[in-house]
Amino acid sequence: MKEVLAARRAGDVTRLVHLTDDPEQTSDIRSFAARSLGKLRNPLSVDSLIAAIDDANFDVRAAAIVSLRKIGDGRAAQPLATRLGNATDDAEIVILLKALRALGARPAPEDVERIEKNPNARVRRALSRVERIARIPQL
Repeated sequence: MKEVLAARRAGDVTRLVHLTDDPEQTSDIRSFAARSLGKLRNPLSVDSLIAAIDDANFDVRAAAIVSLRKIGDGRAAQPLATRLGNATDDAEIVILLKALRALGARPAPEDVERIEKNPNARVRRALSRVERIARIPQL
């Protein structure tokens, strides 16, 4: 953890990307590094974070998704929408929907249909917020 903190304090995006991508690191280190990349909001980290949204560990995926939302780079929209199509965990679905909303992107129609049937009200509420944004006309 000290290495991640030192890299974050120094603004060392390259080191944080390496720690996020390194399978030899623990999931705690990788998720902390991914969260740190979001705090720095450097677009150079987007490719690494996009790769991390498919990590086997939920905490790493969640940290990457939240960081992509914070960075706000449109390159993440399609990979996030694709991940949403494979997500089954309600917490992950909510953070994916929040990220898509922040990027001004919409989920695929089949994902909207599936999520509308979700028994979790929090998930349906997150979807309705994305849908509301999508209905606002562009200027």
